[in-house]
Amino acid sequence: MNLTFPIDSYTSETILIGNAPFHYRKWADIPYVSKPVSDIQKLTVYAPESIFSNQSHFHYDQNNAPILIPNCVGGYCEGPQAAPLFTANGQMNMVLHALFHGIVVVCPGIRGRNTKNESDLYTGKAPALIVDMKAAIRYIRKNKGLLPGNSERIITSGISAGGALSALAGCTGNEPLYSKYLDEIGAADERDDIFAANCYCPIINLENACSAYEWQFGGIDSFSGWLGQGEHTEDQKKYSCLLKAQFPSYLNSLSLTDERGNLLSLNEDGIGSFLEFVKEKLLESANYSKQALENSGSYPFLTYKDGKYTDINFRDYCRFIGRMKQAPAFDNPSLSTPENDVFASSSGTKKHFSVFSRSMFPGPFADEALLNLMNPLPHIRSASLARHFRIRHGAADRDTSFAIPVLFSRALANAGIDVDFFMPWGIPHAGDYDLEEFFRWIDKICTNDEN
Repeated sequence: MNLTFPIDSYTSETILIGNAPFHYRKWADIPYVSKPVSDIQKLTVYAPESIFSNQSHFHYDQNNAPILIPNCVGGYCEGPQAAPLFTANGQMNMVLHALFHGIVVVCPGIRGRNTKNESDLYTGKAPALIVDMKAAIRYIRKNKGLLPGNSERIITSGISAGGALSALAGCTGNEPLYSKYLDEIGAADERDDIFAANCYCPIINLENACSAYEWQFGGIDSFSGWLGQGEHTEDQKKYSCLLKAQFPSYLNSLSLTDERGNLLSLNEDGIGSFLEFVKEKLLESANYSKQALENSGSYPFLTYKDGKYTDINFRDYCRFIGRMKQAPAFDNPSLSTPENDVFASSSGTKKHFSVFSRSMFPGPFADEALLNLMNPLPHIRSASLARHFRIRHGAADRDTSFAIPVLFSRALANAGIDVDFFMPWGIPHAGDYDLEEFFRWIDKICTNDEN
């Protein structure tokens, strides 16, 4: 199958933004691999008409415009191609906002854990989603000079499992471990490193996510969320205690430091400088939103002194936002979580992936090499990393522990990567809520790249 970008095969599209027509070009449903195993392995390219006439009000043209790759992956299920549109509340979605900003957008369809072939076998289990993303990146690079935009300014973005996919793309550039999977689907023989990664609430580091969750929510036995509500059983209380006890040794093994070079660590009881660092990030958020907090009532878990919030009772705050998942949160005895399904076989046999659950519960265990391909952390010191990461994790997010994005951001920063990390107050498990800020960040890193 030909992997050459069909530069002349576009349609001219128009959408009203306010009362003014906005014009863009669309190249639809282009296969990005030569040996696809699913119809979803196609992409659509969008480019604002203004960049072809040097009329972009953001100073981008068809040669220097960044190329944004947003993905629609959620719950590790397959992600369809995104499209420019207005959301239910009348706001531009990320694709439309990017086009209006003068940015080229490439929207690939991505296989996920629910993707099947005509033989009723699953073809989207791990590591399919990151393999497809890499193949789409390689397609862009292969078509440098044909596909509009700067292929050295590729930026990925996603939410939740899509945030994990963006993080993986940013951390595993040109990693040879993925080569055989890329060859199997006929990906272009090109680089797959990227310029920057935007990650909203990434569900990553799955092997350690259960212990991190209990480090934060251990001792809180009531749970409520989309997975149900209730109280921990005695067995679940035992699991919670055992998992909580495991997290400090893992965190300490990373030898992370803060911005001042101080070691981030935890004692056996889960208390230590890492906890204080997490609290600092929550306080930064609270003080950033201080006016809104003051207008909405008092918060007994926050200490207010000399015009700012100076301390937060972490345990009381965790009780305030509430526990969502039962222990173990990601790898449970019945193999019923979305994450257990990520590592399932092509026939659908689900698997454990954490050392704790392998030692405690019956059932098959995922291959460790496969776990490595789905975790961005192990590749930080070996692959071609994106130069810039923007990580947002809501301060009211209960889907994974605060520890997971915090330690990820510090691991990147300790490797010399530019990291913009923030935990916006009151935000749950969500993304794309700060698009104006996101596109200012893109302008900043692109400007700095030129200087």
